Amino acid sequence: MGSVIGASELLDIVEANANAAWRASVEGLARQEHASGQAAHCDEYNAAMKACREGGEWRCNILLLQRARRRGVAPLVDLYAQAIGACEDAYAVDESSKLYALGVQDNVFSHWHDKEPFSLDLHGFSQACATAAVRYVLQQELGNYLPSDLKIITGRGLHSHDGVGRLRERIETLLSEELDPPLPYERSAKLVCDQSGCDWVTNDGCLVVQVHHLFKWLVDSKPYETYYVSIPSGGAAGGLVAEAA
Repeated sequence: MGSVIGASELLDIVEANANAAWRASVEGLARQEHASGQAAHCDEYNAAMKACREGGEWRCNILLLQRARRRGVAPLVDLYAQAIGACEDAYAVDESSKLYALGVQDNVFSHWHDKEPFSLDLHGFSQACATAAVRYVLQQELGNYLPSDLKIITGRGLHSHDGVGRLRERIETLLSEELDPPLPYERSAKLVCDQSGCDWVTNDGCLVVQVHHLFKWLVDSKPYETYYVSIPSGGAAGGLVAEAA
């Protein structure tokens, strides 16, 4: 995955943290695999990685994920979530992005909506994985053709313990405060009409990045490229070729 951390460093990290609370979990996993000659269950990897994350040891999480992948442990989605979460907790953004890209390669993550074009569907994603997904799309997947506004579907948080959309709040923070430059967005809204009249109704579970804002952000982030932007014109879709100079 191109990480600066090599798999051979796992033992060094463990030995350098003799008093760490997470060390027993990692050593127990290694002893179990050595005794059985087989890979441990994904739940046991998940427990060890959770302990490492709680101890702030994100490097150990990456190495345990690499070990699980080599040994054919499945499913990997929870292990990726632990590793990406540990990196996000430690502000190791580059490592988090590399892990998410690897997860896409492993078919662990799928972020595009099946039926709505140019829409990210983050239902079921942890906050950390959703953050990594949006970064990945903006930095690596958006090509030179921008067909429309970009939708980011976060859900409204109806299934959270307090009914508040924490995932939406996290993505809003990413767009407005963490990206450089910030990426303007708005909450999706539609015009609803009945016998009493018409009114705009906001969808708190969907963010919209208008195509012209997306184009400007890409120009500022990736200059010296040519983009083809589809812009509505008189009610019909039209095309505009724009070159970043």
